[in-house]
Amino acid sequence: VTKHWKVREDCFTINDGDKNTIRQNFLECVVKSNDMIRKQLCVCAQTIAREDYPFNWPGIMDQILQTLSTDSAANSWLASLLVLHQIVKKYEYKKLEDRDGLNKAMVVVLPILFERLAQLH
Repeated sequence: VTKHWKVREDCFTINDGDKNTIRQNFLECVVKSNDMIRKQLCVCAQTIAREDYPFNWPGIMDQILQTLSTDSAANSWLASLLVLHQIVKKYEYKKLEDRDGLNKAMVVVLPILFERLAQLH
């Protein structure tokens, strides 16, 4: 994914159908993976987020929200937060006016995170 996700003319690129399948199942794979694989998937998440979020990967926020809202398993939370972290890193050094994709997501995600963390206390 890290080498062949971005479209380049001089080398092989993962086709759009395969990319869609990867994006649709990505969070579930992170949830079900062991720690070593999960770390590698986070590197992949960074590549996919950098290239595709928010326009070609809008469903990831819905998946993260659903997992944080409904699932109480620690693995699910960890996976959601790790993928969210990679998305946030995309906007780390962007100007405020270029953070619209992140701002819209955070309006929904942060209240859910607050609620879930308050339940832990």
